[in-house]
Amino acid sequence: MKSIIRWVGGKARIMQEIINEFPEKINTYYEPFVGGGSVVLTVNEKKLTNQCVVGDSNEELINFYLQIKKDYKAVLNQFDKLKNTKEDFFKIRILDQDVEWIKSDPVFRAARFLYITKMSFNGLWRVNKKGFNNSPFGKIDKINYDEEEIKQFSKMIQTVEFKVSDFSDLLIHAKEGDFVYMDPPYVPISDTSSFTRYVKEAFGDNEHQKLRDVCDQLNNKKVNFLVSNSFCDRTKKLFDGYNFVEVEIQRSMAANNSSRGVIKELLIKNY
Repeated sequence: MKSIIRWVGGKARIMQEIINEFPEKINTYYEPFVGGGSVVLTVNEKKLTNQCVVGDSNEELINFYLQIKKDYKAVLNQFDKLKNTKEDFFKIRILDQDVEWIKSDPVFRAARFLYITKMSFNGLWRVNKKGFNNSPFGKIDKINYDEEEIKQFSKMIQTVEFKVSDFSDLLIHAKEGDFVYMDPPYVPISDTSSFTRYVKEAFGDNEHQKLRDVCDQLNNKKVNFLVSNSFCDRTKKLFDGYNFVEVEIQRSMAANNSSRGVIKELLIKNY
């Protein structure tokens, strides 16, 4: 089953390659950069484990999953009240600039999240340095959703534990026999290629080094991990000492067709 939202860096196109690298036995599955959720969905579909703990530092993303899990129909009822116009898009987009936003109705916040990912250009969710959404308008003729698909998605995530969390905090309790899959914002392969603002804190050099440190900590605890990242010398240097698997992926969310094509990525693991 695929995710019900589009997310930059989604793993649907190389899902089999990723799953092929998973250990045969998993106690608790951890995924601290859940994004579009396609990997944890596959873990559930294939019944690789009965325990999944996933997180993200993006509060709106996690709230969306929690509300879809709790009552997807309530979210869709709110979504259906939102209008498909450029004017309404920008009115809804700037709602997070209200200081009382975080205290507002979590169901409406989930509907707004779905609305922006449906209405924005290429389904892009993006925020600025202040944490306010600045996704560009996508000029969508008609916004559609598949209620049956969302219903099945809700059913599939009933056993998943969702947390708003920094990636390192989510993994504190991981122990031998557990498995961690991480799909962080990638090491940029050039000065203009990075996209790191799903949340207001950009994922820069310090965060990449912190990620490596977390991997070392997991390795010391004998926790198996797998990390997706960019295919470049910077990634190989950062994760020197671990095992690399090369995979090819069809890029699909570039701003223009000339930037799309087959690229390589790295899977990094400690087993």
